[in-house]
Amino acid sequence: MRFVGIIMNDVAAVILAGGKSSRMGRDKALLPYQGARLIDRMIRVVEEIGCSTVVVSGFVDGYHCINDINKNCGPMGGIHAVLQAAIKENMPRAWLFVPVDMPAITPGLLARLSSSACAGDYDAACFENNPLPLFIKLNNHVINCLNNMELKFLSGQKIAVKDFLGNMKICRHTVSAEERPFLVNTNTPEEWHEVMKGMAS
Repeated sequence: MRFVGIIMNDVAAVILAGGKSSRMGRDKALLPYQGARLIDRMIRVVEEIGCSTVVVSGFVDGYHCINDINKNCGPMGGIHAVLQAAIKENMPRAWLFVPVDMPAITPGLLARLSSSACAGDYDAACFENNPLPLFIKLNNHVINCLNNMELKFLSGQKIAVKDFLGNMKICRHTVSAEERPFLVNTNTPEEWHEVMKGMAS
C-alpha cells in the first residue's frame, strides 16, 4: 500500500481533544483564538487540505465526537477509539490525527504527511521526533497492532503513541529549524502565551 496518489477527500481528520487540560487549567479546545475557539481553528486547518470527514476525539459540545473506550489513556486512547469506530462503521481507511493543542500547525505541514513525498509501502507517517500529528492507514497490519494494544489496555497498561507505532513501517519526515515551532504543543498558560505571541509576530 502506497501513500502516492491518495486523494484528501478520502482521508478523515481527527482533532484529539480528549485530555483533562489539567496543566492549562481550562479546556484547551475552548481557548479563544482570533474571535473563535481553538478547536474551530484546528478544524479549519484540516478542512483546508480537503479532508472529507472531521471528528473530535473526546467530547466538545456541538461537534461529531467519538469518546474514548479506555479512559485516561492520553492521545492513544483517542486514536484507539477512533480506529475501532472506523473498523465497525466502515468509515474511511486513511486518518489524520491532529492534537487540539498545536495551534501553530499549518495546512502545508499536515498535507505533507499524505503527499507524494511519502512514497512507499508505509503504515503511517509523522515528523521526526514527533509522533503527532500522525497520518495512518487502517490496513491489516495496523489493525493487528490495534488489537495488540487493546490487550495491553485491558491489562491496565498505558501506551504512548510512539509505542503503538513501534512495530509499524513509518515514513518520518524531516523538519527544518524554521518549521519546528509549528509543531509545539501548548500545555500551560505560559506555553499558550508564547505560541500566540509567535503567531502574531
